[in-house]
Amino acid sequence: MTLVIDLSHHNIVPETLVRAKEAGVSGVIHKATEGVTFTDPKLKARHHLAKQAGLLWGVYHFLRPGSIQDQVDYFVKQAWPTIDEKTLFALDYEDTRVGLEEVYAFMKELEQQTNNRPILYSGHVLKEKMAQQPLMELTQYRLWLAQYGGGPDLPNGWNQYFLW
Repeated sequence: MTLVIDLSHHNIVPETLVRAKEAGVSGVIHKATEGVTFTDPKLKARHHLAKQAGLLWGVYHFLRPGSIQDQVDYFVKQAWPTIDEKTLFALDYEDTRVGLEEVYAFMKELEQQTNNRPILYSGHVLKEKMAQQPLMELTQYRLWLAQYGGGPDLPNGWNQYFLW
């Protein structure tokens, strides 16, 4: 089982992540941006801690309604100082006001800009939208399933998850 830590400015972390590595954690996926106005103020410091501990690194963007192009551009620009060839990119899809077509457009544009296939983080919002009017093109992306408790219940179109 792969163990990763999902972090943002909301989380308190110790001065080092070495103990997390020793406990079996292999990586950190940190919030970088939200919409086109918010950059997580703890991103760079947490990147330093993750690298210092020898952990894999990933960044995510919390998608909001609005220009998809502007959000991808903002995400890549703000996360750039923490990005290397091994960085995992993820899209956090939790806002019901955003449609699946916009999610797909974000994923495609992010992949084009970074030359790196992103993963999709979502749970009930994705399940509901894929049940109502599925967009099967999204299933080409690996799923980081946001679901707590019980066994994994996958959205239509996915037969496995990448992270849970």
